[in-house]
Amino acid sequence: MKKDLVQESENYKKIADELLADSEILSQLQNYGVVETTGSYAYNLMLAPDIDIVVNSKPNNKEKAIRLLNQLIDNDWWNLFTFADWYQEKFRISKWQWLPKGYYIRVKADYNGYRWNIDIWLVDNLEYQKRKDFDTEMSKIDSRQKKIILNLKNVRNQEKLNISSVDIYEAVTKHNIATIDDLNNWVAKEKV
Repeated sequence: MKKDLVQESENYKKIADELLADSEILSQLQNYGVVETTGSYAYNLMLAPDIDIVVNSKPNNKEKAIRLLNQLIDNDWWNLFTFADWYQEKFRISKWQWLPKGYYIRVKADYNGYRWNIDIWLVDNLEYQKRKDFDTEMSKIDSRQKKIILNLKNVRNQEKLNISSVDIYEAVTKHNIATIDDLNNWVAKEKV
């Protein structure tokens, strides 16, 4: 029996909505700037317990990011934390150039039977606008593209392929990629 990936995605989204409400993380983040959900959560393309959030943080600085991290630690909702500085150029080797330029915080918690991962990016206005532009493009995908993206993400997850969701979105929406073989070939040529 073939998995209904659209239904699976909707189920993850429903639980994610509950997690965001129960943890009150979005309201906490509003103290640090303009908050938007993004990625698979915002695009209804979830196949894993993972939520991406971007915060347009003015001014965007390390002290503010550390203050947020400490608040998240203190609120006793999350039990694993990661912090990264992707703002300074000296840390942005070519392998990581596709990541937003900003401060990154990952929090994790068990919720409703899943190990949830929330990625939070504190970025400046330029990075925030880039993300908003990408989100606008993703809001235009049709049901056919959505099914292709979900299928490709599902194969990627099952086969543990090192292909980002962002690459899958770009491959499908800009290059009409529809199969895992074509995606692997495209990544090998374009994302070296």
